[in-house]
Amino acid sequence: MGCRCRDIPRCSSDIRRIENISSLFKDSDDINESVSAELNGLAMECFIAFSCKNIQELTTEENKLN
Repeated sequence: MGCRCRDIPRCSSDIRRIENISSLFKDSDDINESVSAELNGLAMECFIAFSCKNIQELTTEENKLN
């Protein structure tokens, strides 16, 4: 079997590349969770703004204006 000394730097390079890609996936997962949390918060704000809890208050204000 021949010498494989030249393969060591190539393998090391591949390992570093895989580590970098793995780091990118973790970063994208963190960003995805952050965006998901923000969207859930926005959905809750919309729900609160247009929920039935406000109907009585809005009706009263509309009656005052009329």
